[in-house]
Amino acid sequence: MKTFSNVKSQEESINGYPVYDRVFTLASLADIYLNLKQFSTAQSHLNEAILLNEKGGTNHSSSYLYEIAYKYFKATKHYDKALIFFEKYRTLEEKIKLQNNNRDIENLKYEYENEKSELKLKNINQEYNQELRLRKIAVGSIIILLLSGCILGWNHIQLKRKNLFIQQQRQEIVNINKDLEELNYNLEKIVENRTHDLKQANFELIKKNDEILLALVEGQTLERKRVAVELHDNLGAMISAMRWRLQILNRDRFTEKEQKVYDGILDMMGTAYSEIRLISHNLLPIELENKGLKGALEKLVNDINLGDKLHLSLHIEQKDIPEDKRFQLEIYSICLELVNNVIKHSKANRASIHIYKENDKLKVSVSDNGVGFDHATLSSGIGLKNIQNRVNANHGTLYIASDTNNITSITCYFTIGY
Repeated sequence: MKTFSNVKSQEESINGYPVYDRVFTLASLADIYLNLKQFSTAQSHLNEAILLNEKGGTNHSSSYLYEIAYKYFKATKHYDKALIFFEKYRTLEEKIKLQNNNRDIENLKYEYENEKSELKLKNINQEYNQELRLRKIAVGSIIILLLSGCILGWNHIQLKRKNLFIQQQRQEIVNINKDLEELNYNLEKIVENRTHDLKQANFELIKKNDEILLALVEGQTLERKRVAVELHDNLGAMISAMRWRLQILNRDRFTEKEQKVYDGILDMMGTAYSEIRLISHNLLPIELENKGLKGALEKLVNDINLGDKLHLSLHIEQKDIPEDKRFQLEIYSICLELVNNVIKHSKANRASIHIYKENDKLKVSVSDNGVGFDHATLSSGIGLKNIQNRVNANHGTLYIASDTNNITSITCYFTIGY
């Protein structure tokens, strides 16, 4: 502990010392305090590291920092923040791994191009040497012709030797060409094998990402089920019991003013119980598992239309719905959030849900005849931010058309089979 504190003091006293190194040190200190169960001190170092990392941290320092943050929030039972930092840590680790793979591919390409250049240069040198030899032979032949009258017999012997030498050289050239062809074939095989390995690694990475995404969706599904059960069985039962106990009281003993308050409380508790029941049923409706997206939305529309405040209509074709259960859950969640926004804010009496294919894309649209809203206030809405995050996570785009005088329409486009 004393060593890490000395390192931290020394680094802060040196101007221009790398930010990522200070982030590593602060995150390590937070980890040590976390292991010692000194959570407040660990949180202080962790917050300082997060602020410093935003000013100039690297991918590696960010990955280590997110890992320590995940351990801290998990240890302090802030599971929502722990999940956020765990997702950041996993995303950054996958990014670093992908960057390493890309760097390996570039290095392999560079080695391959370098070897090709060397082979090309070697071929040029061989051609030059062969041409040089042929020039020497031509010069020798001319000299032999000039001296043929004097040394015809000796020249005949020398010519045979020359021809034998040329044949040997040609055979050597043929052998060298064969060696070059074999070397080139081996290089192509090496490149092919490395390419296959990289493709396999990329496939495994994609498969692992799909498994992580599936696990995340399953976790969300379990959490939705848990929250729905808690709302219905605990909070709903508590409100129902409170309403039953209030009804036991003798209303006739109250004054007229007290009777109005008493009746108002009963009505509010009845409304609250109905709202809790509706929310618990719609968080993860059983129809989504049994009948799919269309059945779940039909159940939602029927529940909404039981009241007299809003009439909701549904327009959907079963053949246009993708079979991916995870994607169906995302579409249902988006529609549920949009409908809740209509009920809470629009003051509309009519709304509609449209889901169908349009130009190889799935179009999901919710519109109403309410009061609309100002585009300048869009960025402050938590509900719209949640919808935007869901749309982005599913590789979609979001469009909003609304003003204070016209019909509001929020439309999402998703690429089918992204």
